[in-house]
Amino acid sequence: MTSSLKYMADTEIVLKRQRRKRDEVEASNSVGRSSRRSKGMPPELSDGLIDKIKAKEILSKKSYEEYLSYDGMVRTIKSLTRNECPMRLSQHDDVDLERLELKLNPKGRTQVAKGAISDVKFLPTVDKRVIIVGDELGYLGLWNLEETNGIYLYRPHQSKLSAITIEPFSMLKIFTSSYDQRIVLLDVEKEAFDEVYQDTYAVYSICHRGEDVKCLYFGNEVGELKIFDARARTPSSSWGLHGNTINTIHCKPNDPNIIATSSADKTVSIWDVRSVSKDQPKSLTTISHGGPIYSAYFSPFGTFLATTSSDNTIGLFGGENYEEKFLIPHNNLSGEYISTLRGIWGWDDSHVYIGKIQEKQKHKRKEKIDDEKHGLHIISTVDKKVVRTLQSDDMPTVPYRLAAHPYIVGTLAGATGKDSWLPPLSLAHQVVVDDGTTP
Repeated sequence: MTSSLKYMADTEIVLKRQRRKRDEVEASNSVGRSSRRSKGMPPELSDGLIDKIKAKEILSKKSYEEYLSYDGMVRTIKSLTRNECPMRLSQHDDVDLERLELKLNPKGRTQVAKGAISDVKFLPTVDKRVIIVGDELGYLGLWNLEETNGIYLYRPHQSKLSAITIEPFSMLKIFTSSYDQRIVLLDVEKEAFDEVYQDTYAVYSICHRGEDVKCLYFGNEVGELKIFDARARTPSSSWGLHGNTINTIHCKPNDPNIIATSSADKTVSIWDVRSVSKDQPKSLTTISHGGPIYSAYFSPFGTFLATTSSDNTIGLFGGENYEEKFLIPHNNLSGEYISTLRGIWGWDDSHVYIGKIQEKQKHKRKEKIDDEKHGLHIISTVDKKVVRTLQSDDMPTVPYRLAAHPYIVGTLAGATGKDSWLPPLSLAHQVVVDDGTTP
């Protein structure tokens, strides 16, 4: 068997295993499932990961006709500068929807990872566009749009990379979580990947505690939330908050003690971590949906909480304790295994951005109408509905994962994924939303 055919066969086996694991975890509300470690077995890894790997050691390793190296990844991040003074819109400024236009060109779309992308982030640089992504096969990819060949790829995990969190203000430490039960740190200064913690269960979500570089929150497949001391490399607290996986964790802006957790148990809960009891956790607010909840994010100024659920709704919640509820119908189900939609906030509290899934044609015909294209929906928090649809012929599939550049207002990254018999094609689109200020 040739090396290419062997890689494709191995990739298909990994994908089948990931589908099976995802179906078992997310389709069931039971938490009786035990990990391999609890059965006295080692984690499900193919070849493991050395605790610390120097960049030069990986340069000799070849995989599927390309070199996998984080040497370029480290070099790129080291070269970036960041102004610590935020340059966001003020609370009363709105993006002018009348001037919005979706622009995609061949240079704004490329393959960044090998599997369907599971998370995407912008590095928080003031004036540069650098995207970092994780995929379902455990790869971490970096795309520097300021370079002609600015794509770098490395595999720190042996299973799905579930989430990425970047150290506030410095970018010199990037943490990733995975279904392989591990949290891995890319330490840019040391030029090394380092396993900092291994949980008993698959880790589904991770985030920094606001701007605190020493503290992380992470959630696992059985609904546990743990506060992780990044310096001591051990959890300082652990609570069983949900009856199923915690898909996202998000801190309220300007108050990192208030967090929102979304779960496959069909609930979103808001917690004050200063008053959570280990024996009887009590949330400030609990929100229910008709199906598993993919995400829950506070708006940039904390006025609203936006949820995305498999019950085909986007939830907008406001009020002092987010008890004011409004559900907006939205197709959140693709009907195929790629990834799940997650609505995100842009640069103010006015709009939620989410991928638009192409509607199936009711009548057989060759031509396609605009409403049947993939694209981007913009939901207004004032009108409580989709107020704009942005589409492009250059967008081949749904942008399941989105990220808003924290400083370049109007710039979004959309990550897609497609499963096939060939090596999986995962595209990252640089989506420029023209608000009149972007050149």
